[in-house]
Amino acid sequence: MKLNAIQPVYRGGKLIQPGESFDTTTEDAAALIEEGKARDPNAKKPTAKAVRSQVLVEKSE
Repeated sequence: MKLNAIQPVYRGGKLIQPGESFDTTTEDAAALIEEGKARDPNAKKPTAKAVRSQVLVEKSE
């Protein structure tokens, strides 16, 4: 699966810089996306309001 790095990611003996794309397995991609280290270039970007409201909800719980 092809992803774009959001944070520096070490993969295959190489440091992937933010903005660079790289290939990985589906399971590893899901973990990186959940950790906020990478994103799927084909996925829609969430709006800033949606992300902010989600953070506020998590903080209040």
